[in-house]
Amino acid sequence: MKIKFLVLSTMITLAGQQLHAQYGAPAGEWHTWGGDHGFTRYTALDQINANNVKQLQVVWRWKARAGFMAIR
Repeated sequence: MKIKFLVLSTMITLAGQQLHAQYGAPAGEWHTWGGDHGFTRYTALDQINANNVKQLQVVWRWKARAGFMAIR
């Protein structure tokens, strides 16, 4: 009985996390790194489609300095 309860509660918890991950950045605006406070890196932009995807351009880049991610 305890195992069934544990499995059921785990499934409910994971299902809730999956639903939360689909919200992403509201209105396509990434006000935080990762898109939202949950760091989902997801946005449901509908302006990009098969007809205009080839027109996308890089508008900014960030170049890390040497050793930025080095473990000390």
